[in-house]
Amino acid sequence: MDEHTRLLIYKLINKQLLERVDGVVSIGKEAVVLHAETDPCCPDTTPDTALPKECAIKVFKTVLSEFKDRDKYIKDDRRFKDRMGKQTTTRKIVHLWAEKEMANLSRMQKVGLRCPQVVKLKNHVLIMSFIGENNVPAPKLKDADLDEDDAKRAYKEVIESMRTLYQNANLIHADLSEYNILYHNKHCYFIDVSQAVEPCHENAFFFLMRDCENISKFFSKLLPDVMTGAQIFRYVSDVDFGDRMKWLEIASSKKMKPHLMDRPGKDQSTYNFESVWEKVASGELKVPEVPDKTFVEVQPPVVDPPQS
Repeated sequence: MDEHTRLLIYKLINKQLLERVDGVVSIGKEAVVLHAETDPCCPDTTPDTALPKECAIKVFKTVLSEFKDRDKYIKDDRRFKDRMGKQTTTRKIVHLWAEKEMANLSRMQKVGLRCPQVVKLKNHVLIMSFIGENNVPAPKLKDADLDEDDAKRAYKEVIESMRTLYQNANLIHADLSEYNILYHNKHCYFIDVSQAVEPCHENAFFFLMRDCENISKFFSKLLPDVMTGAQIFRYVSDVDFGDRMKWLEIASSKKMKPHLMDRPGKDQSTYNFESVWEKVASGELKVPEVPDKTFVEVQPPVVDPPQS
């Protein structure tokens, strides 16, 4: 951790937002996550805005090599593209990446999805609620000890959450797998959403299909009769993956909903359908082989009501 980051965290402690920082929870390619506890004497809290006792401090790395393939998720996102220029510095890109995670998490919270609660963003340091207990993080879904009943509930919850994310939050995770879902108190929490995009993003539907294939592949190892990636895609988006004209219609209509607007600005779509289709035709973009027989009427999974 560099001196600038340590100074940022020290200031948060000095302002009584944090009481203590315990240590590293996980280290990833893009960020380091620390466990911390909030200060019960924080002057900015009220009974309605109480801080979670345990927090996760996500420190995004400020090394360009870690973000060399990530600018496409920002420059083609109309919420942030106007802030990406030829002279954009590495540090600014990382700050935008952290801000994008905060914006996506906030939007997910608004529609009731299980995800970390945003507490504070300062440059490349994002403070969120901690998913876990007593300094022990919740396991990733891939490491969770699931019996058959647990696996069924988790499968239904993940599929339903993907649909809510798309239909209500107007987002596609774009990197969803068993590695980016935490399993806590028999519920699934989506994490690592910096790269999440809107359906009007140029590659949105390819990202969604990849997410669907990942989820189908994982749960197929645990359960029989799991929907295929194409069937999950259809349930989440209400459109067949092979229906290119419907894609264009949806991409044009899926504009930012006023109550979900993260940043002010003109509402302009960045989706370029023809350029994407040309990339598919040339082989630049790989599309999963999906037989026609997989496009069948899919009944939504029955999901148990959330436990309070």
